[in-house]
Amino acid sequence: MIHILTMRTWTNGAGLNGRDDVLPIYIGDDRTDEDAFKFLKKKKKRGYGILVSPGPKETSAFYSLKDPSEVMEFLKSLVRWKEEEEEAN
Repeated sequence: MIHILTMRTWTNGAGLNGRDDVLPIYIGDDRTDEDAFKFLKKKKKRGYGILVSPGPKETSAFYSLKDPSEVMEFLKSLVRWKEEEEEAN
């Protein structure tokens, strides 16, 4: 996700609003990301929040990764999955 700030009130969750053509995966590492995690967790919303934290924390994220190296491996696995899907078609 690319954050584009406007003059109005802005939250990370607002950037996910109104997009039915994508499956959002929001990766964050602190409390400022919780509004996006909560948005994705709401009933009838699609997507997954992933907290990056070396230890357990209370969060609205669906999943967690322990550090940036795990984030990189996760993202690489998404790329591999997409490439394999394209090769199969």
